Amino acid sequence: MTNTSVLEYVRSLHADIERAEKEIEQELLITPRHPRQSVIQQHFISQRVREIQETSKTLLDLYENGEEISGLKAESGSKLSGSKLTGVLKIFEERLSKAREYHKSADARDRPLEEAVERANPKKVRVAFSGEEAFGKYVDLLESYREFVDLLLSADSTIVRPTYAKYLEGYLNKHAHVPAPLRQSEAYQAYLQRAAESLSASHLRAYPLDTGTLAQAANIPPSDREGCLSYWAGICRERIRATIERQEKKPGMRTEELEAEESREVAAMLDAFEKSHQQPSGPKTAEGQEEAVAVHLQPNTQEMTWDGKPLPKWLINLHGLNKKFPCEICNRTYKGPHVYEEHFQGPVHTHFLAKLGIPQNTKHFNGVSTKKEALALWERMKKDSGKGIWRREAEEFEDDDGQFFTQGMYQEMKRQGILP
Repeated sequence: MTNTSVLEYVRSLHADIERAEKEIEQELLITPRHPRQSVIQQHFISQRVREIQETSKTLLDLYENGEEISGLKAESGSKLSGSKLTGVLKIFEERLSKAREYHKSADARDRPLEEAVERANPKKVRVAFSGEEAFGKYVDLLESYREFVDLLLSADSTIVRPTYAKYLEGYLNKHAHVPAPLRQSEAYQAYLQRAAESLSASHLRAYPLDTGTLAQAANIPPSDREGCLSYWAGICRERIRATIERQEKKPGMRTEELEAEESREVAAMLDAFEKSHQQPSGPKTAEGQEEAVAVHLQPNTQEMTWDGKPLPKWLINLHGLNKKFPCEICNRTYKGPHVYEEHFQGPVHTHFLAKLGIPQNTKHFNGVSTKKEALALWERMKKDSGKGIWRREAEEFEDDDGQFFTQGMYQEMKRQGILP
């Protein structure tokens, strides 16, 4: 790499930092109008901060360890040591000639002097939320819940299996109902660590700029795993409460209502971005026109919101609404991976599994969409359990309070009027 190439490379790195700083500054002037817009904005700023840090490290390494930079310093020191004007002009002309040659070469970076400031855009800022998290509005602790239930039942098989909502309530009272022997087991301690990691990751997905919580968590002794989980439960308290409320309403909601709820959120986020990023009228460059197309509605799209408004093409692609997922068991086709993922634990899928002779819709059937696969899996489960044919009287029922009963007990309590 020639001296001029090194100088141009260093200049371009400084330009990258300045551009990222300007983009952060411009984004901070925008007040989010929707929670999802706030999440995307924070991730956009977080990405720019990481870019600045990485570019600064590269520059620091060049200044401290780069042989080309050291050679330039020595060369400049020797050539500019004299005070004659002719010597200075000669050096200037040499550098100017080399710079012109560099910009004519194929290696020169094709970078405009004035670049348009990029803004937070859900088309470009991708956040890896699960379907249950709903863009950070709720927490997704289903894996931790299943692990907790397995631990609880392994310690005492007579314990009534808690519902997911009851399990989440345990985060607010430090799982006070957990038996003392189980609390002291290594398996439970390992569960506490994994649950804390899940909560911390969920929080940083929803609030990527809130890195101060990590610094405070570092002060908790590694051995105090219950304290660490309680800390993150306190940080995520409001999102846990919101998830509990959603779980209590969810059984009474149809698939169409859940889809309509998601469509309303998407439409509201789109409206927020349009109002926040409106540009003043006037001539636009080719890049500006392309960006304007990206944020405006596409009149030919077939996807509509709950109130009949068309969704933009980029938002359809973002949420995968242009992809269809058939389920042979339900005899339905679902649009988008989020709805498809949720339907496996929904009442429709559970109903059609029961019609196939599969009385329990467990996590083992998640992702199984054909009747042949479901029946084959059910046969393997019966063989592995060693119980042979499924006994109908062993089927469990759940009441309004989330308590589970066997079929015989449930019917007897209904007959006596104990249960409504």
